[in-house]
This record gives sequence, structure tokens and C-alpha cells, in this order.
Amino acid sequence: MLAVVNCRTCDYPLWEIRDRTCPECGSGFVPSDFRFPRGGVKFSCPHCGQAYYGTDENGQLEPREFVCVTCGTRIGIDETVVSLHRGGSSAEIRIPPKFSNPWLERHRLGWYRAIMQTATAGMTEPDAMMRATSPHDTTALAFVMVLFAFTALVAALPWVAWGVWGFVTARLFGTDIVELALWLVVPPLVAALLGLCLVLTVGTIAHVILILTGPNPYGLRRTLQACAYTSGPMMLCIVPCLGVVWVPVGLLWWYLCACGALTVAQEVSIWRGVSAITLAIVIVATPLVLWMATQ
Repeated sequence: MLAVVNCRTCDYPLWEIRDRTCPECGSGFVPSDFRFPRGGVKFSCPHCGQAYYGTDENGQLEPREFVCVTCGTRIGIDETVVSLHRGGSSAEIRIPPKFSNPWLERHRLGWYRAIMQTATAGMTEPDAMMRATSPHDTTALAFVMVLFAFTALVAALPWVAWGVWGFVTARLFGTDIVELALWLVVPPLVAALLGLCLVLTVGTIAHVILILTGPNPYGLRRTLQACAYTSGPMMLCIVPCLGVVWVPVGLLWWYLCACGALTVAQEVSIWRGVSAITLAIVIVATPLVLWMATQ
């Protein structure tokens, strides 16, 4: 197992850091976000230095909160100081290749690069994307809305250009400034809401299925992250005049990536991850297919 001991923003080593912020870039972190080899690291009481060792499947303390046997202070895992267990198997502590979620670095990359790089990473490396994303991240749904709005805006640009040409040439096509404004505002807004609804619906149903089929260590937010950060294939709709044709390809690509991401995010077996996403999509798509068949 790889021990994730570096800052997910700047790759700075976080061993023995008492504060809950990275000293290099200021990003927050908590020990419970990471996974370690069982017994491979030491969790020390911040008050007296008493050492404890992780015993659960993720190398975390069990229970998460307890009374220190030396100083009697009640502490939790996220208050402890994490360091390498010198007496253990240090060969198991390997720093993984540098990988970070670009969306969480948009303040440094800029919005455009963050959107494109996050979409690409979710399409090509969904497992690494989820390992680089904290379960406490709350911006995944915002990424979906921005991605779909950006896609709709770019896809609508040919039509907007056509309308501008008509407006400039004495309104040959009956286009006025209000219609142009609607072309610029309505498609991105509608696309953002549709993307949000799609991720929320599929993610929620998939999470319910996971709950019904066995244990999973994280909540609904983590499942929504897996569905959100893998929605990059929807950018295939940007292709001018052929965007609608690419929608089925994008949906299939997203489905495959979401299955892999959910398996890693919730640390479940591949069959549970695939089953959850598959059944969720079937449940969502069935009413739409039936409605189209009756038209």
C-alpha cells in the first residue's frame, strides 16, 4: 500500500507537522484523509508525545477518539502528530508519484487551465484523481456546473457568431440584441443545471445502492465527487454541429470513468462500484426512454 504523506497541492512532506496546514503552500490537511500501511506510522499525542499505531485496514487509529493513557487528555486522530514508525517496516512507506486535483489548484492555475486539466485527468486517470481528492472537498458540484456551462457556451459560439453576423448586416435574420444575449446566457445556465441534476441524481442513487450492498467508509459527498470529477467526457459536445452525435460516446466514457472512480473513492470491490453506477443510470434513463418511445 502507498502511504500518502505529501501535500496534495504542492507535494510538500507532511511528516511531524503539528499545525493542520501545509507550511509550504498553506493548504489544510488532516491525518484521517490519508491511508497508511497498517502499523507503518506513529500517531503521537500532541500534549505528551505518547505514541499510538494504526490498526484498521487503512492504517488509521481505532477508535478515532480516545483518552490518552499518559496525560489523560481526550484526543482524536486529526489532533495527533504523524511520523514514520522507526521500528516498523520503513520500506513500505513509499511516496506515490506526484498527482494533484487541478480543480483544487485553480487559484494558481487559473480557471481555464483548471477546468481543462481536471476534465482531462478525470477522463484518463479517474483512480488517481480520487486518491488526490480529499473526502472533505466540497467543490466537486461547482466543478460540474462550471464544466457544463463552459461546454455549452463554446458549443453555442457558432450560432452566436451567426446571429452577430445577421445583426450587423441589418438584421437579415431578424436577430436583435436580446436574442444574442439569450444565446450567450441561456445555454450555459441550462447546461449547468442539467449537469448538476445529472450528477446529483446518479450519484445519490448509486450511493443508496452501495449502502444496500454492503459497507462503505465515506458518505454521499465522496460518491458525488466520483461522479463529478469524471464528467469531463461531456466536453465532446463542444464539437461544432456534431456535439449531439458525440453525446452517447461521452455518456459511455463517463460511465466507465465513474465506475473506476467510485471503486477507488469508496474503497469497494469493482463489482459493487460498477453495479451501483450501472443501476443508477438505468433507473435515471428508463423514464426518459419510455417517454421518448411514446412520442
